[in-house]
Amino acid sequence: MAPLADVGCRRGKRNPTEYATMNRARYLTWLAAAAIIVSWLAAVACSEVVDVPVVRQVSETGLLGEMASRMPARYANEYKESRPVSCAHYYAHALNAYIRNQHGGTNVDNASYMPGGKAMVLPEPKGITLSQVAARGGGYFPARGGRSDPFKWWLHQPLYVLDELSAYSCGTAAGIEAGPSACPEAQTSHRFARDMLRHGRALEELCRETSYRHSDELDWFLDGTEEFLKTLESHLSNVEE
Repeated sequence: MAPLADVGCRRGKRNPTEYATMNRARYLTWLAAAAIIVSWLAAVACSEVVDVPVVRQVSETGLLGEMASRMPARYANEYKESRPVSCAHYYAHALNAYIRNQHGGTNVDNASYMPGGKAMVLPEPKGITLSQVAARGGGYFPARGGRSDPFKWWLHQPLYVLDELSAYSCGTAAGIEAGPSACPEAQTSHRFARDMLRHGRALEELCRETSYRHSDELDWFLDGTEEFLKTLESHLSNVEE
């Protein structure tokens, strides 16, 4: 595996062979990072951690290929984007929806996929709203006040924050994997992922205050995601102005 310095978002001219080697190294190093969160999830011996199996063969490679292969084509085709960061972000939403629909549906469970082929599926906590989470977490919250305002559509499903955390984390990883041209968007995605992690911690506090019985599993997921984001940040720090 190439050193971290050689698989981050470095700028500069490289020939196609070098980029092919770098892409392979990026994917291997990204996979090692993904192993961190998989190990955290695997440590939670409960039914809330599920394997997300491959359901079809796809032409895409790397992270996008991993995600696309784990959901039916109709899900992937609806959310496919040309830019890798956006594509991975929307693939995560599609994949989370697919997993969620296999485990009870929108009002019962929510799913959060992370690279490596596993997902956390948790029942929505009762008596906690997305507004409460946002107020406790403070700062940025995606799409607030827009056409897809989550406070309109997901007010009583506060685990929505994990759906967004999953999407921004996957988007960041896909941007790093894609190379220098995608790095500015990957950096933005990483910043938003950190924002959603903060809201996730706020949700965890509220869950413990209301005796939500899956608070420990939520804590494990957030800890693993935080480690994953730290690994991605080490790649992004290799950007050279």
